[in-house]
Order: sequence, then structure tokens, then C-alpha cells
Amino acid sequence: MIRQAKELDIPAIVRLEEQAFNHSLGYTFYVHEILHNPSSIIYICELNHQIIGVLGIRLLDENAEILNLVVDENYRAQGYGKKLMNEAFKVLEEKQIKNFTLEVRKSNKQARRFYESLGFNNIYIRKDYYENEDAYVYIKEVTL
Repeated sequence: MIRQAKELDIPAIVRLEEQAFNHSLGYTFYVHEILHNPSSIIYICELNHQIIGVLGIRLLDENAEILNLVVDENYRAQGYGKKLMNEAFKVLEEKQIKNFTLEVRKSNKQARRFYESLGFNNIYIRKDYYENEDAYVYIKEVTL
């Protein structure tokens, strides 16, 4: 089931990020995004009452950006990331968002292939965006 995150979900979201990335955007970040930032939408994917995926997006006028996307490693390549993204696409179309952007580590070939399969295009490189690693910046036109 895909739904918007609630404050009670934050500890599980942080744990999921720490398991996947060895770090998290953090509890305070999610409190702000979920409770106080009207431009932010945090979706979770839940299976058997367990959070197995998170997608954070921020809406900025006619643009939106992905803050993060993570799926528990035990559930990757099973369509859960795509389900999260499809939920976001619905909202972006409703809100007439024109461009959807994200950054992804240059070394993360699996994520790059995933975003490219959804129609994102690599438009440039941000040098040292991550600690000692470049990021590819991707964009997808949502509405014409």
C-alpha cells in the first residue's frame, strides 16, 4: 500500500535509510517535511504493516524534485520503487508540474537505469555533490 507518511512513521523511515545508505536525512528533517513543509510530500510503501519504501518529493512552483527514494534491499527489483514513483507522477500531473528533477550518485548504476526507464534524462554532472563523488542530474518533463 502506498500512502503519505505520518509522524509515527519517521523512526521506521530513518531506520530504512540508515540500512540502505549508512546515513539518513534524519528525524528532524522528516518532522519538518511531514508536519511543517506544505511543499513536501513523503510517500511510504507498506507491506504487511512494515515500511519497505520511501519517496520524498518537494514541489517548487512548476517544478518538483526528488529528495530521496529508497526501497528495502529485500524488496528491490519487485516494482515497489515504480509504484512509489507512479503515485508521485499522479500528484505532479494534478498540480501541473512541468519538470521533475533528481540527483543520483555517478556510481549508482542500478538507480540510473531505473530513472532512465521512467523517462528521466541525464542533463549534467554536479561535481563532488556527494562526499567525494559526482552526481548525475536527471530531469523528466511531466506535462507539456
